[in-house]
Amino acid sequence: MPNKSLHQISGTFCVCAETGVLCLLLQKDKAQFLKTFLPPLRENLKFNKDKIISLMNEAQKMSKTKTRLSHRIKRDTACTAGDITQVQANDNSFPFGYDVTQFNICLSVQTLKDNLAAISQKVVGSEYQRVILDKLNQAYPSGISDEILQVLGPASRAATVTDISKWNITKVDTLSALMKSSDGNWTTDQVKAVVSRYLAVGGNSLGRSELNALGGVNLCALDISTLNTITSTNLQSAGSLSVSTCSLDQKQVLFSVAQTAFSDKTLNTPRASTPVSTNAYQLIQTYLGGASLAYVQNLAASNISMDMPTFLSLNPAVINALTVSEVKALLGNANLADLKRYENNTVVQNWVRLQPQVQLDALAIGLTGGTASNSTTAAPAASNATTANAIAATATTGSGSRVQALPRLQLLVLLWVVMATLKLMH
Repeated sequence: MPNKSLHQISGTFCVCAETGVLCLLLQKDKAQFLKTFLPPLRENLKFNKDKIISLMNEAQKMSKTKTRLSHRIKRDTACTAGDITQVQANDNSFPFGYDVTQFNICLSVQTLKDNLAAISQKVVGSEYQRVILDKLNQAYPSGISDEILQVLGPASRAATVTDISKWNITKVDTLSALMKSSDGNWTTDQVKAVVSRYLAVGGNSLGRSELNALGGVNLCALDISTLNTITSTNLQSAGSLSVSTCSLDQKQVLFSVAQTAFSDKTLNTPRASTPVSTNAYQLIQTYLGGASLAYVQNLAASNISMDMPTFLSLNPAVINALTVSEVKALLGNANLADLKRYENNTVVQNWVRLQPQVQLDALAIGLTGGTASNSTTAAPAASNATTANAIAATATTGSGSRVQALPRLQLLVLLWVVMATLKLMH
């Protein structure tokens, strides 16, 4: 099928799987169909692996002639589909012809050990992958080695935390192999378990190679205590990491490390008259979700022209503490008009409500929804100041928890409410 594009193949596959066409084919025709269609689908990293599972399930459906009940009972207790050998493992249609029960019965531990990479890459579906892991646990009761883990592939995603606790992850190459995004997604608990096993080995740390292997998504699965072990030197040497899925506490820890890693002093960047150079800003940009109010205000005075996606990634509390003039300076003339385009965004709407409308009008981009200028002109500025004070009063403990200092006025109001309530009760 050299003349067919992957889009055409995928489309044909969807029609065949979703309309039940495959179940009308003879067994040999199904096998030939899968040999032709599966390889390009497996190689396409963007193709939904669930659709391959759907295709295989559709192909496994019984043909027109139903199997007798006695044969089904026998099939559940003995290998009737044929022993799985190297030939079957390397067939492009594999594991077609083997349901989970037959796959388990017909696959010997030795065959799996000899053909693990080929089998793991072809087998999709957690039930099949669970069979692979169970047989590997049987083959290696004292723990699975680096060499085996490096070729475990998609089957690794079916592992439990208990399984992972027995893995011997000593090499960074093993960590990189396990974290390949093309093999599927990990759960948060799985990532923690894998990294924990790796870091338990003396001399291992979250260095440049490890950070690149984890990437941003898996990095965000780690505990604050683990993130605190990342050094500024290692973060500086790693590639750009997207940490948008991290919690605020995680972002703040990573930003603290990044601020040291990408400061102009660390980078030996000539600063001229601006507080933050363009070079430093571009390097720290992906970590700004954890930036403090003071740092963002510094950026506003640095002529860096922040784009809207980066602006919206900032801590909402920090955004709300910025004045109109600071936001204007932060976005720069190049991106200021985008503020209007994002006016329906919740973050932008919340910020707009805190600003004097007269100041928003001065931007000349058509933003509305600010506070009335006549009676409450000073109120938004006071609100911004209150937000800034609240951010400044927030302390971070060693464990990463947040402690918020209450303003004195709030304490007095709370005390009055308590006293009034007690008086009513008596």
